[in-house]
Amino acid sequence: MSENEVDMELKRKMRRVAAPDGFAEAVMGRVAASPVRRRPMALRRFTLSPRRMAWLWPALVSAMLLAVGVTSYAVHRQRRLELAAETQARFDVAMRITSRTLMRVSEEVTRAGVKRSDSEDSEK
Repeated sequence: MSENEVDMELKRKMRRVAAPDGFAEAVMGRVAASPVRRRPMALRRFTLSPRRMAWLWPALVSAMLLAVGVTSYAVHRQRRLELAAETQARFDVAMRITSRTLMRVSEEVTRAGVKRSDSEDSEK
């Protein structure tokens, strides 16, 4: 089937057909006879009335600012904890180096034959 034939077939099948007599009256009668459907109470409660719309944007902006503030604080606190851990690690390394150095100096002093004075002698 060519495109022309398809177009002609569609036009033939999609041609306008007049509605039967009394169709509009029957439809309008059914609409009038059917009860008005109201939204369920749960859905009516969440409709956006103008009064609620007045609070919507400020509430959204406040929620976003709160989220940004909490996130910012959490990032800041995490950075401080990481800095404290790094500082503690550096301090531990410095104390180990100092301890080793003092032990070497103490061994050298002992090998040199110098007597160490105890802390009790130095206090008197």
